[in-house]
Amino acid sequence: MKRYRIKELHESPRCPQCWRDGMTNFLNFFAIYSDVYRQAVPLVGNLLRQSRENTIVDLCSGNGLYMLQFLKSLKELAPGRDVQVLLTDRYPSRSSAQEITRLKNGNVGYFPDPIDAADALRRLPGIHVMFSAMHHFDEEELKTLLQTAAANGRPVAFFDYSRRNLSADVLPLLLVPLLIFLTAPLIRPFSWHQLFFIYIIPAIPFLVMVDGFISRLRSYNCLELSEIIKTLDSFQDYHWESGKFNSLMGLCSVRYIIGSQKKRE
Repeated sequence: MKRYRIKELHESPRCPQCWRDGMTNFLNFFAIYSDVYRQAVPLVGNLLRQSRENTIVDLCSGNGLYMLQFLKSLKELAPGRDVQVLLTDRYPSRSSAQEITRLKNGNVGYFPDPIDAADALRRLPGIHVMFSAMHHFDEEELKTLLQTAAANGRPVAFFDYSRRNLSADVLPLLLVPLLIFLTAPLIRPFSWHQLFFIYIIPAIPFLVMVDGFISRLRSYNCLELSEIIKTLDSFQDYHWESGKFNSLMGLCSVRYIIGSQKKRE
């Protein structure tokens, strides 16, 4: 099955912010309670040790609340280490920034201005991670992100559980609206507008389901990621690897790209 380049609905500037926030709020809710990226923790932990960085810049954060859990898991892996997380997004979520402030986690902050992934790689020091967003970029865009990272000496770790296997995912995707209806009061940040566009006018469940199908059509397999990093040979001082790990008891697989500067002899 070939990879398609159709854009997701929430990527349009015309998509209302409250719909976009509702979608990313649910996706972060899913990531938190499924812990789908649990096995990414030691991989990012290794980057922290190798690079001696203490800042993680999260690209395409959405509401970013998942990073609170991810940071807690990192601290369990390396107790005593003071790691800071900076959330960034092209469409930053003000409600999520307020929620993070309310939770009083001084190690996590939200970059207040709109910033795309490439600009964040150029401007913001630290390890750059990205969850559930790699499929948003076509091959040339993803290659440009990795080149920008290498040119600026940024270690990167990109993870995505979206896969091109509609035969296996069609039923779960069709059940997504039901899952949203059942869990809506638990999704944070809480918003009456969000509940309105779930229960009264179900725009958010529709958006999540449709974009879920589109994201599967745009996702990368391991071979495609391997081919992309092969084009980065001009950066001789950088080490690249791609791969995957299984999650959710084998019901899901996460593909990743990791890049960092080679250790000097």
